[in-house]
Amino acid sequence: MIFEALRRHGTRADLLMLYPQKWKVPKVILDDDAPPTDYEGTLLAQARDQYHAKLNPIQHMDELFLLPTAPVAMPRAYWLEQFFLSSQLIVIEPSEDSWQRVQSAMEHHEGHDYDMDILNKVFGASTSVIPHRRYDLLTGEFRHQIDQHEAYLGSPTERWNGRDAVKEAKFVHFSDWPLPKPWLNATEDQVARQQPSCRSLSEGESDCTDRDVWLELRRDFSERRLRVCGKAYDNV
Repeated sequence: MIFEALRRHGTRADLLMLYPQKWKVPKVILDDDAPPTDYEGTLLAQARDQYHAKLNPIQHMDELFLLPTAPVAMPRAYWLEQFFLSSQLIVIEPSEDSWQRVQSAMEHHEGHDYDMDILNKVFGASTSVIPHRRYDLLTGEFRHQIDQHEAYLGSPTERWNGRDAVKEAKFVHFSDWPLPKPWLNATEDQVARQQPSCRSLSEGESDCTDRDVWLELRRDFSERRLRVCGKAYDNV
């Protein structure tokens, strides 16, 4: 319905539909002779063929909408030693009162306050905490040594596996300071200097899994950005 309205009013912007990757989309334009398909697939095909929307399958996170009621739900900033909430993923329960509190905090913030500081001051005592594992993985985690992943894993005995970590993750945040984000123009030299190191194994062999996964994440983002926006800046 939103796509129809946008096209009816002459929008010139690209339209993008994110949908769960398990939904099946027909490859051809739907007509009376086309084989039957699921309701979701029919609507996606209509968005693509009738309203010229670009379709992008993703892992869904619908389970977050079934969390117990709370003004906001946020994961912990697991990379900090003290308890602090991360603003990278927020489930918000719409509320006029909550918005007024946030707006007031922004208007009277201290000079060093950013979005995370403001949200922690407003909701730190009333938020529901989302598990950071699966829902807030920093790409910088892949640059740590093999014995420095306890904060993310939540266990001093579980062994880190970069490939498994990204496979279970539903939300990845690009955080590799001082390397620019993948939508900015990082040079090949910057990427090479900041990418994870390979680990030495016995008998002169190396394990480059973390480096490979890290590069794949940036490459995947750039390729998808190119398909959707027509531009990709990352040099990987």
